[in-house]
Amino acid sequence: MSYDLRLCLPQPGRSPEEIATSDEADFIISDLIPELEVRKQRVATALLQSNPELTPFNFDFEELAKNDEITVAEAKSKYRHIELNTPEGSGGIQITIYDTEVSVTVPYWHHGAAARHIFQEIWNYLQILEREGNYFTYDPQLERVLNLNTDFDSVLKIYEGVSNQFGNPAQLATRRWWQIWKYPANR
Repeated sequence: MSYDLRLCLPQPGRSPEEIATSDEADFIISDLIPELEVRKQRVATALLQSNPELTPFNFDFEELAKNDEITVAEAKSKYRHIELNTPEGSGGIQITIYDTEVSVTVPYWHHGAAARHIFQEIWNYLQILEREGNYFTYDPQLERVLNLNTDFDSVLKIYEGVSNQFGNPAQLATRRWWQIWKYPANR
């Protein structure tokens, strides 16, 4: 389970809430559009400059083509998104940059000062994404578009509320996460 944030591009005639809550699967456009590729590269470069420890995921296009029963060229066209991950053993943040939106996720591993620290890092990424990509940030947990100047504490409170229900991270291996209601905090 993870805390998820969705960054979307504004669209004429649609409210940010309407865009962000849409079930439309148009965040990967079938045709390569140079303007969107430039935006993805620009935001990825800015994120990597902010944190050189972010690691781009390298797709095995031959394996993807084989699994999807398509050509390697079709796999390269289909899997054009950029995935950036924090280093193994660190915060567990994953940023996925699609054609028209970005996903930022973090697992419910962090508590107290560690949770605050990880969200300060995420907030930095969100500011970069909004500035460099012209995205707005929607929080499905709060069900609203975020104001990065005022909503940090609200987001952190929701994250910690769920994270604390998991208790000690060392206990996660013995628990079935889909039965979270059975596990009071720190039991």
